[in-house]
Amino acid sequence: MSKNIFVKTLKGKKNLQKFNKSLSLLFFSIFITYIALNSLFFISNLDIENKILKQDLAEAHYELNNVKSDFSNSREKIKSLEKSPGANITINPCSGSIALYKSKEYKFYYEFKHGYKEMKAVFTDSTGNLEINLLKRLSEDSNLYSGEALVQVFPEGEQGERFFDLEVYASDQAGNEYYFSCNYDLFSPNFSNEGDYLRKHIRSALVEDSYYKVQVIHSGKVWEQGGYWDSLDECIKDTWIKNRVEHFNSDQPKEEKIDERLYELQKNR
Repeated sequence: MSKNIFVKTLKGKKNLQKFNKSLSLLFFSIFITYIALNSLFFISNLDIENKILKQDLAEAHYELNNVKSDFSNSREKIKSLEKSPGANITINPCSGSIALYKSKEYKFYYEFKHGYKEMKAVFTDSTGNLEINLLKRLSEDSNLYSGEALVQVFPEGEQGERFFDLEVYASDQAGNEYYFSCNYDLFSPNFSNEGDYLRKHIRSALVEDSYYKVQVIHSGKVWEQGGYWDSLDECIKDTWIKNRVEHFNSDQPKEEKIDERLYELQKNR
């Protein structure tokens, strides 16, 4: 009887092992299938994103070509204007370094074979454009065919090489159009409120490092020491000094603690 029970138990264990093995294979198959499906989903998303990026790149390339075409057309137009016969405008200065926030005079000498009709200057810095009608800035001895215009302006904004542009647009009585341009570097000058001392902060090559000399005449008292105690011993005995020393020693290690006398000696060095 016991032998039959042992045999049945042994067979039951073997059947359980087979079942556990089959169950493990089933779960493993499900896991592999899940990984495969997620991989396919991930690859599908990557493929979609890749197509979107390719489309964006194609649109950007198209826009870039349009910008290049517009730029090329603008350059050709400017070249044709510069080569137009019948007029010349000389600008002084037309290059060099210009100080930020300092007014500077610009002279425009013009000659028109057919007489001017329109003449304007456009100054451009990092803050924007300033348009000036040069016909309102002509000197007294100027006429329809030749003369000069005077303008005083100052640039603002950021400093840097080629950060300041000047463009002149003009036309004459015969309907011809003209274009002239200049370019300048902008730098930060010293200002009188910086004082007559050596500046230790970082300054680029576009910053002027000259000195200003300012003469100042003082009157009255500049500074006066207030007397609170007549002697060191009187100061040491003061309650306020004792509280200051106690507050200082509260967060100091033993070897760093001080007394009232040392506190006063250090404070009055």
